[in-house]
Amino acid sequence: AKATKFAEENPVTVGMSAVATLTASFFLFRKASMKRDGNDYDSQLTGGMKILNNADHTLKNNEFSDSIEDYENMFSGARQSTGAITSEESVEVRKKKYADMVNHFYNLVTDFYEWGWGQSFHFGPRFHNELFMESIKRAEYHLCSRLGMKPGMKVLDVGCGVGGPMRNMAMFSGANIEGITINHYQVKIGNKYNETNGLGHLCKSVQGDFQNLPWPNEYFDAAYEIEATCHSPDRV
Repeated sequence: AKATKFAEENPVTVGMSAVATLTASFFLFRKASMKRDGNDYDSQLTGGMKILNNADHTLKNNEFSDSIEDYENMFSGARQSTGAITSEESVEVRKKKYADMVNHFYNLVTDFYEWGWGQSFHFGPRFHNELFMESIKRAEYHLCSRLGMKPGMKVLDVGCGVGGPMRNMAMFSGANIEGITINHYQVKIGNKYNETNGLGHLCKSVQGDFQNLPWPNEYFDAAYEIEATCHSPDRV
C-alpha cells in the first residue's frame, strides 16, 4: 500500500527509475556476448543473457522452433505416461532419423549443458571432498594413462561435443586429438575454444557421423568415447 501511494504521489520519480532500470538492462544485455574464453558462464545472470544473445549459433530465428518441432515429431507414438510402452514404429523412426534427432538435440541443449555442466559433457567417479571439475578431469587423465597417450600420437575423440575432454587430455598428454561430432554448432564453438586456449595445434573438431568416419583406416593410434555412443542406433 505504501509503495502504491508513493508511486501515485511521485509518478515522475518512479517513471525515471523504471527508464533507468530498462536502459541499464538493455546495455547489460547487449554487452553479454560470448567471448569463448572459458569464463562466459561464471555468472548465472550474464550466462543466461549470453545464451539469449548468442551470435555464434548456427541456427537463426525461426530455425529454432523448426528444430524443436521436427524433434518432437520423432517421438510420436512414444510413451506418454509412466509405465506406458513406446511403439516399435516410433523407435524405428528415431533409428532411421538418428542423425537429425541427435543434431536437433544438441542444437537446443549445448548452451544449457555448458552453462550448468561445463565443457565436458560427462560424469566421473567423485571422492569425498573432491570438487566436481576435479572429478571430471581426473577421469579424463585416467583415460589418457590407460591409452598410453603421449606427444606425437594421433587420437580420435568419438562424439567430442564442444571439446572439453579433448582439450584437457591434450594438455595432460601432449597428444594430437581430433574429435568428431554430428553437430555443426559444436564444431564451430569447439574450434573457437581450441584456439582461445592456445591448443589449435593439438586439437581439432570435425563435423561428421562417427558411424561413417571420414579418416582412412589405421589413421589414429588410439580412440576413445565418453558417454557418446549412447546416441548410436547400432551400438555393437
